[in-house]
Amino acid sequence: MPQALIAPVNKTETFAQHFTSRGWTSPRDQINAGYPRFIQPAETTGQFVQTHDLGALITQSCLVNVVLAKIDVVAGVVITPTISVSADGVSWTDYADTYSVYAANFRYVKVTLDFTGDGVALLRINEIKIVVNVEEITDGGRAVADKDDAGGTWVPFAKTFVDVEGVTVTAEHQVGETKGITAVWLLDTEPNPEGIYVFLFSNNTGLRIDGNFGWGVRGS
Repeated sequence: MPQALIAPVNKTETFAQHFTSRGWTSPRDQINAGYPRFIQPAETTGQFVQTHDLGALITQSCLVNVVLAKIDVVAGVVITPTISVSADGVSWTDYADTYSVYAANFRYVKVTLDFTGDGVALLRINEIKIVVNVEEITDGGRAVADKDDAGGTWVPFAKTFVDVEGVTVTAEHQVGETKGITAVWLLDTEPNPEGIYVFLFSNNTGLRIDGNFGWGVRGS
């Protein structure tokens, strides 16, 4: 079962301390004091911090959204969100009091939720979702494969990609290749790939051949 966040509460208090620190000897004493839920009284302030590594540097400007699935257990808790972004996880740029921000040149996203209440109010958060909307990018063109290129013929991308979702390479027709030509590609390192290596093989002989080809790539 997914874990939920209850706020603002004292997470360091033991069950025994919960009663003895307030002079209560039984759950009935707590209820009589005006706190019918076992986790009450609540704190008047609290904070939750969560950091995510996206695994690659996002160079383009994109929209970062924080979405909360929350329920008022006892109404009255106010949330103040802060979105922070960083390229290295050390130096941060903070955007206070917002659930949505445009940012660029970052790899890490940190979400800080500050809670304030009256000592009775409680909030349950079932899910915290960070959505990074990165624009789709496409690139492509024509090139010439050389069968003697060790490791394949290098084709550099003209655009900067964080991640590649799809690549197509199509060999152009050649006289004499009656069974067609098979194009094989290998993607450069991920994340942030910079190009592909292309090989053309004759379906007649199974050997590498020279030839023209078209290519296309789709990603973000």
